[in-house]
Amino acid sequence: MSVKAIEDVIGFIEESFSGGRASRELRLSREEIEYIRRIYPRLSLKEMHKGFCDDGKLWVEASFEEAI
Repeated sequence: MSVKAIEDVIGFIEESFSGGRASRELRLSREEIEYIRRIYPRLSLKEMHKGFCDDGKLWVEASFEEAI
């Protein structure tokens, strides 16, 4: 991933979980999922049933053990 893509993913995750939200449904690429799992080990990412999109991204249920 490029530096810009990494910054975008980190910003997206921080924004998605702002305000103490501990759970979200997110649309992510496989590359984003792999990267997020490395930098946020407490974040659970579960692929949703029939969550595949035409652009190759997946809908996932994302939840933290504790709100950030």
